[in-house]
Amino acid sequence: MPYPVVGGFLAGIGWFLFHGSFAVMIPSFDSLALSSLFLDPLILVHWLPALLYAILLIQLTKESRHPLQWPLFASR
Repeated sequence: MPYPVVGGFLAGIGWFLFHGSFAVMIPSFDSLALSSLFLDPLILVHWLPALLYAILLIQLTKESRHPLQWPLFASR
């Protein structure tokens, strides 16, 4: 399988995950108005906690390699 095909597939899956996560977090999500949507203070309240949680998980992964850290934080 050529690398560009695999790279395109992974990029497409990443875009669908990104788009789907914001469609779940923000009630009136429209991908065409994406740039103005992120900076709206009323919408910022919806997606900023998810960003902070992701940053926390990345930091914990760097500091600890314990196998039970993912189920502990994913269950909340």
